[in-house]
Amino acid sequence: MESLPPNEYLKEEGVVLVNRYAELIERKRILNEDLDAEISKLEDALYAYGEREHLETIVGIDHIARIKTERKENIP
Repeated sequence: MESLPPNEYLKEEGVVLVNRYAELIERKRILNEDLDAEISKLEDALYAYGEREHLETIVGIDHIARIKTERKENIP
């Protein structure tokens, strides 16, 4: 059985732990926002490409993107 790597934070003081934790949470939030924005742009581009080329499936090297469109009736 593999041993877990040592936790380098176990000997740190509380203030160091809190500051490092807060720093990493903020970096994660910013990174997630950036990734979400990039993913949204790629989804828009895939949809536009599928519309332009009349495709419902776009094939990559290792993955397939399927474009689904649906109409929703909005009856008052």
